[in-house]
Amino acid sequence: MSALNFLKRIVALALVFAMLFLFAACNRDDKNPDDSSNKNGVTEAERLVELPYSREDGLNPFFAESLLNNGIMPLLYSGLFYLDANYEAQKSIASGIEINGKETVVTIDASKKFSNGSGILASDIVYSFELAKASLYYGSMLETIESCAAVNSSTVSFVTLMKDVYIAGVLTFPIVKRGTAIDKKSIPVGAGKYKYEIITEGGKLVSSEGAADVILKNVTNTDSLLHSLVVGNYDAVLDDLSGGKSQRINASAVQVDLNNLIFLGVNHVGAFNDSELVKNLNIALDKESLINIGFEGYGIVADTPFNPNWYVLDEYKPKKVYADESKEYIKKKLSKRVVTVLVNSDNNFKVKFAEELCSQLGKLGVKTKLSSVPFSVYKSGIEGGYYDLYVGEYKLCGDMNISRLINTEVTKSAYYSFMSGSQNIGEFMAVFNDDMPFIPVAFRMGILAYSRELQAEVNPLPNNVFANLAEWSL
Repeated sequence: MSALNFLKRIVALALVFAMLFLFAACNRDDKNPDDSSNKNGVTEAERLVELPYSREDGLNPFFAESLLNNGIMPLLYSGLFYLDANYEAQKSIASGIEINGKETVVTIDASKKFSNGSGILASDIVYSFELAKASLYYGSMLETIESCAAVNSSTVSFVTLMKDVYIAGVLTFPIVKRGTAIDKKSIPVGAGKYKYEIITEGGKLVSSEGAADVILKNVTNTDSLLHSLVVGNYDAVLDDLSGGKSQRINASAVQVDLNNLIFLGVNHVGAFNDSELVKNLNIALDKESLINIGFEGYGIVADTPFNPNWYVLDEYKPKKVYADESKEYIKKKLSKRVVTVLVNSDNNFKVKFAEELCSQLGKLGVKTKLSSVPFSVYKSGIEGGYYDLYVGEYKLCGDMNISRLINTEVTKSAYYSFMSGSQNIGEFMAVFNDDMPFIPVAFRMGILAYSRELQAEVNPLPNNVFANLAEWSL
């Protein structure tokens, strides 16, 4: 072969390879756009987790009102303590706690810093407490704490209305740097695992511990959030199911403990003026069916007025009860009475709950009258005593304070003794079960729906639905 022909073949082969490379490159660009065209400037394999939030509601924890933004707050702001899965207070900014009667002294961990690198002082704790105490979201949680004052730069003193050995459970309110939470538009300096940065379409949570950032996408209409999750606009959405209905969605989900007690309020001057009758009704009820039918299974049955997950209940050993005997007692006592059941008609879950309650009573030969009325009428009905039983809901705080629900002196006295540590859980429950001021039924749950692309196990904690967000990846 001549040198000229050999050269021609080499050139031809080079052209063929060049065309093949160009064809492959074009196909690659059609299927996988380069990094510059991907949202957030990362490749598809490195896509950041995206959560919904409301820019309008703001990220000042003492002014924000939306469920969306309150779910974000624990990521930005730490408390003196946080609650683990068993509602036991664990140290966060605090390094120690000492309870002496009505005074509780908390020491600040000197190694903890705000996101701007500055140290956390007692004056920051006092500033944060005063804002939390005056806020809509945290005010009721702190109602038993009268005051907070600095002992020195690293120690604060809380004065409570009564001794509370479980007070650390409410010292979870956000701690921010003094002077940075001026108004609703302020984004205070916190000591959480993330800090907030504004970006074009919303915000970004930047990890202080080297975890991946998280994108916050601004939401103006929350009606279709779960649908937006399914189509890929967000990677996780919390629904507290407070509207009384659930949606079927094509996504992964986990139930979230809200610490919301569902109970039956009892009119002790009506058909249930007999405490033995109330006690037997508590035993006879099929609480599992009440929560499964009424709340579609979004709850956990409660045999005490406290959250079943509360670590203190590990010490409680309830006595064995016999439902058949209780059912006979109810038949005998109520066979000639009509029991009025009052419920808020604005909540479909509670209406179905009340219907199941009436059904169970009907099977025991008890006639019932279901009074399903709008909330304003329901509220005045409770205040006026126009019921025998009413379906109630009450959100407990981290110290499981139920004093607002107790309307009898004997149980209230026992409860205060229990809170002070002079009675144990078994001693208190003996009084409660004998007096039965109300009937605990269940603790209602919410739901955290999340993308099926998520590569980590989702583990919400009380008051911190995104507790292990740093472990999430897509």
